[in-house]
Amino acid sequence: MRILYVSAALPPTEVPEADLALRQCLHLAEAGHDVHVLTTDSHAEVVVPGITIHPIARSWGWSDAPTIWRLLRTLRPDGLLIYFLGTLYNYKAFPTLLPVLGRLVGATPVTEFSNLGSGGDETARLRRLVFRLLGPFRYGALLPVSHRLVVLSDLHRRRLGAISRRAAAKAVVVPAPNLLHGATDPTAARCDRRRSLGMGDGDPLIAFIGRLYPGKGVEELIEALPKIRAVHPEARLVLIGGALSSEHYWITHEDYGARIDALISKAGLDDAVVRTGEFDWHDSLPSEYLHAADVCVLPLEAGVYLYNSSLAAAASHRLPLVVSAGEPAEGEVIDGVNALVLRERSPEAIAGAVLAILEDPDLAARLRRGAGALADVWFSWESAIAKLEGALAGGSE
Repeated sequence: MRILYVSAALPPTEVPEADLALRQCLHLAEAGHDVHVLTTDSHAEVVVPGITIHPIARSWGWSDAPTIWRLLRTLRPDGLLIYFLGTLYNYKAFPTLLPVLGRLVGATPVTEFSNLGSGGDETARLRRLVFRLLGPFRYGALLPVSHRLVVLSDLHRRRLGAISRRAAAKAVVVPAPNLLHGATDPTAARCDRRRSLGMGDGDPLIAFIGRLYPGKGVEELIEALPKIRAVHPEARLVLIGGALSSEHYWITHEDYGARIDALISKAGLDDAVVRTGEFDWHDSLPSEYLHAADVCVLPLEAGVYLYNSSLAAAASHRLPLVVSAGEPAEGEVIDGVNALVLRERSPEAIAGAVLAILEDPDLAARLRRGAGALADVWFSWESAIAKLEGALAGGSE
């Protein structure tokens, strides 16, 4: 199958959408498909073996329409997969009409949503009214014209249902699998990483994985560390992932990495906290740190859901998990089975959950098994690619 994958972001852009887009393209190519990527002109230097990249979109506005239309007519793809998040396309209207252009050249259009707004009370009343009137056209032609709609969790499918029942009926839940480049030898990786940190095999290592920006609960996790070290003085924390800079204006208006460093120093934890910084998509170092860890803590403000790539990474490494509860709760994340679920994200609650795992080997083992089972069901690349292939192949809706 010839597939044209549309993504405004690819690595080294520091957003998870870039990582997932590239991984999906690589796995589709490995499955034998002819994969082409339509992306932003800033990715002109990106070269990925096995994939043809077309960095021709300048602004994703109407001025790009003739160039993109020529590409579609030239390629005549069998499937058109549009990975959509409005922010990445500068909130331009043109990308939302791509399913129409795909239909015109005989392609099966599929839209994958990175996220879907909740439309909560924080939205202005007039805007909520406009959205209600637009209904299935809230995202242009993406909902009504796409053959299938790929979402990363059932929460997103429910949000689709609030917009359009027909859209929800076309939805396929495909959570992002583990996006990390795996360590070749997990046992050796654990030893090597711990040796690099000056830690013995029995010293507790707590991990957080994900890009650092407000809303991840990193501040509470750092504040919990002294409480953990009061029981286990040798315990250390590794923050796996870079911090978003102030240029990512829609998320943070500050140098968040500097803020975290200042918090660490103020707490006197400079020797107890390691920040890995940003890493390349093909770097195995994040996977090595997860293999070295004894527990992974994800105290996200919004709660943990299947769409969180950090959950996929930690579960795929069979780590005992401490996660924050979502509202509504994520039904697949079960307290005491595959994670300890925090009902509050306080430093005290985080420390208590981590200590419970460190001091109870049976609990730790049970959570490892549960995390592995969660990964096997929801974060398998084989399953994810099979679902994408099914969506792109067309067939009855």
